Amino acid sequence: MKALVWDHDLFIDDVQIPPIPEGWVLGRTLSASLSSIDRSIISGLHPGTPRRVLGSYGVVRVLEVGIHAEAEQGKIYGVVPYCQDKVIPLHIDGLMSEYSSIPSKCLRSIPSDADLGIAPLGLEVSFLNHLKEVVADAEKVLMIGCGFQGYIISSYLSSITDLIVSCPDAEKALMKEISGLGVKVLSIDKVLNEKFDAVIFNSTSTYYSIKAPRLLKDGGVLYLTPLLPTYVTTLTQIPGSFKVVWGKHTLIRQGMEAVSKLPKHLMNRYVRVTDELEEVPQLIRHFPRVIYVSSKK
Repeated sequence: MKALVWDHDLFIDDVQIPPIPEGWVLGRTLSASLSSIDRSIISGLHPGTPRRVLGSYGVVRVLEVGIHAEAEQGKIYGVVPYCQDKVIPLHIDGLMSEYSSIPSKCLRSIPSDADLGIAPLGLEVSFLNHLKEVVADAEKVLMIGCGFQGYIISSYLSSITDLIVSCPDAEKALMKEISGLGVKVLSIDKVLNEKFDAVIFNSTSTYYSIKAPRLLKDGGVLYLTPLLPTYVTTLTQIPGSFKVVWGKHTLIRQGMEAVSKLPKHLMNRYVRVTDELEEVPQLIRHFPRVIYVSSKK
């Protein structure tokens, strides 16, 4: 079968249809996306396993159900990368292929009428309600890290809490878009002497991952978005009287609604959808999010 493979470079190659371990399912990929998890492999933040198939979020139709797997044959499911001790595609092959072998614990129910072109993005930000519950009582909230996902978070929280956003590596155009939501955008240097009730960490920077806990008040909350590379687990080992909360994918429909409300010009700038798997290696060079939608259902 055809697959998007990482092996010191990104290319399309023929690979074997994977086996189905106990507790796993075999699915036909309906759509799949490259997110910041995949980018952490491509950029070298995470050492990539040779010939790893990429694709961290997606939608599949279950074709075969393995022993002790909790899934229904023929049903369509969303797939999220953080679901057990292994992370897609850091430790196991991802979804950018014709067929995927997936732990059934990674499957999530999705609306039957889900738009396959935005479903992976909806799955990606389906932690928004969980985030709102965690920071609802916080009077002063800082988010470190912007990017495409940062804009969605800012849009969602702007009317809920007093949010300040620091964008260490974001382009000025995106910072202006976030500021246009009524959110205060400051350089990291301007917040280093402040203390916050909650800090949302949404960056791949190791430097700022060390800074983040030091910006919390005693008893504050450090919220780690689900797309972060696994090396940020070192944050949980920094001594201090703060609580660490990992983001959880909960309300899939709410995530899709958040994506559907994004301005069209931002979607055009940051997301590209294609039905040609062969186009993905080139598209990922130009767009933060690339979504492949299969013509086979």
